[in-house]
Amino acid sequence: MPHLYTTPPVILPEERWEHDRDPILLLRVPTDERPYFIKLKTIGTDSCRLSLLTTPIDLILTRHKEILLSAARQLNVQILKSNLGHRLKPDMGIHYLLEEKALFDFDWTSRHRSVFEIGSGNGSFLCEHALRNPEMLHFGAEINGFTMKKALRKAARARLKNIFFIRNDAQILLHYLFPNASLDTIFIHFPDPWEKKRYLKRRLINPESLRDFARTLKTGGEVHFTTDHQHYAEFTQRQFAGSPYFQLIEASDNAILPFPTKYERKWRSEGRRIVQFVFQRTALALPPQEGSDSLFPESFEISVNRDFSSEETFQAGKFVCVFKDVYKGPSYDVLDAVLTLGRYRWNIVFLKASHQLIYDVGLNKRFLPHAIKRALASLFAPYPLPESEN
Repeated sequence: MPHLYTTPPVILPEERWEHDRDPILLLRVPTDERPYFIKLKTIGTDSCRLSLLTTPIDLILTRHKEILLSAARQLNVQILKSNLGHRLKPDMGIHYLLEEKALFDFDWTSRHRSVFEIGSGNGSFLCEHALRNPEMLHFGAEINGFTMKKALRKAARARLKNIFFIRNDAQILLHYLFPNASLDTIFIHFPDPWEKKRYLKRRLINPESLRDFARTLKTGGEVHFTTDHQHYAEFTQRQFAGSPYFQLIEASDNAILPFPTKYERKWRSEGRRIVQFVFQRTALALPPQEGSDSLFPESFEISVNRDFSSEETFQAGKFVCVFKDVYKGPSYDVLDAVLTLGRYRWNIVFLKASHQLIYDVGLNKRFLPHAIKRALASLFAPYPLPESEN
């Protein structure tokens, strides 16, 4: 986790929270997109450590740097040591990082063709495709922040003007954020095959994802699927064959991508054969889906008439919530928690005010799977967020 070692701040902001056990202060740093919480841990008498309270799939290293440096400037401290790299300047290419909500601002009725790559990795394929096709608009989804940092640098060095990257689950983007008939091509290169039987449900290709492909693709749009895993290729072909919204127009058991990726070179060096399918969206209209869920609401509450402490476990219906750290404040508390359901777990930040435990989507950039949101909806009800102390 990126952090800074600094001199102690002379003046602390009024809006702060104290850890219930450790000598740690929690400070709030506002930014254009949302507020962030900074942890200030005292180390001895002449130094302290600044780090970021964050949730998974929330930030790339670039944003960590910017926010921590902004906090250091606001606290008027001197930086003694850093693990942010040799340069404390923001990394290049940050303007290619797109917030999910910005997808609603694009003019999808224009004549620009739109390309979306699921799992864009270091951006080698998508950046080259954008360079060769300047008339097309390119979007890439990637979860790994360090890998995405390389993609942002590639786009910046090539000075591309037709490409954007989003750090989030591609299935969430397709299910919620891309409009109907907005995409012309979807690229899927070497997805995880999830070979074990108990993990098959995690595969990217499933009836629900095919429906998302069909909804977001224009008539005649294409899904390009590439894999080195023979069983996954056969499984994918059967899934698409069972969908009336797609037809197979091209198949190759020794495909060569126009712009080689890291994994293509790796698998070829091991002698694996690369299988590729191209499926085309048919003209069959997709019927509206009844009872489809929306994005996670602005906030939720659980009525609780007591305080919480660090390392405490709380049961809410089928969910188990473990509060890793609890920070006490004059108006409301901040709780860094882990929410578990069976073998699945998510890091979440809760706010607690007036005996209400509130989930705020502004503090939790990681969208929960829609099946989990439906279950949570039976437990939670909307509740207004506490007002800022400033």
